[in-house]
Amino acid sequence: MADLLPGFESAAEPRPRNWHNYDDYRLVHERQMDALVQRGVIVAENVEFREQYSSITQELERVRVIGRITLSSGALLDVDKWLGVRDHNGRPEVIADVYAYHAWVVEPDGTELPIFRYDNSDDDDLASLHRHRYYTDGTQRERTEAVPHDRMPYLSEVIEEADRLGYIR
Repeated sequence: MADLLPGFESAAEPRPRNWHNYDDYRLVHERQMDALVQRGVIVAENVEFREQYSSITQELERVRVIGRITLSSGALLDVDKWLGVRDHNGRPEVIADVYAYHAWVVEPDGTELPIFRYDNSDDDDLASLHRHRYYTDGTQRERTEAVPHDRMPYLSEVIEEADRLGYIR
């Protein structure tokens, strides 16, 4: 039987779920991605912020953060995260409410082997946030692991986890 790939060690301390100024959120995202590129973890990425506006008020309603990240280990990470939006003193604030991070590698013969997947996209409820783990042969462990939202790894940590596990493959 194949070995189970290691799991992520969740944050020791809970991380409160907070609203963030949208411009600041994007700036922090860009800085984290740039730092991972500089360290050589990220080889290429096309993550983008797709904004959805109300057809009536023309106000920002939702933001989809979506794209693919290629890592130095050869692992790939597909990102598909939705941000809720609210107005705060005339400026948009965002909070993540739907997650789907899927890491995988492509073997030399073209076989795609999953590494892990975090998501709550089955029912868009943060209480259902979970992690799928896989064995080294690509088969999925039967049960998923619940991930409390306040212990969900940041995208930068998910990227580093995918890169580290990509080398194990």
